Amino acid sequence: MRCPKCNRTLKQGTMVCPYCNSSQTVTASDGSRYEDVLKPRSRISIKGVGSRMSGQSKVPAVRHKITSSSESDSSEKIRCMKCNTVNDKSDRFCKKCRTRLA
Repeated sequence: MRCPKCNRTLKQGTMVCPYCNSSQTVTASDGSRYEDVLKPRSRISIKGVGSRMSGQSKVPAVRHKITSSSESDSSEKIRCMKCNTVNDKSDRFCKKCRTRLA
């Protein structure tokens, strides 16, 4: 759990932040490790991408829909380290450059 004001990590069940003395709101948790990371309409800090892009940015709400498809290939893939070609995991050699796959 993080403090919304100073963004420091707090122990579970803390009602008042010991660092900035702001009160915490209690919300229902689904037990996810990342529940406080990217919430829609929350602000996130962007650092290390240059002075023009550093600062705060809003997180847009996104809903993904995953459909099952009979066209998808369910076999595992491995990428050749030499030519970057995608091969089946059961292959011993690359389809393109014939290099031995690890």
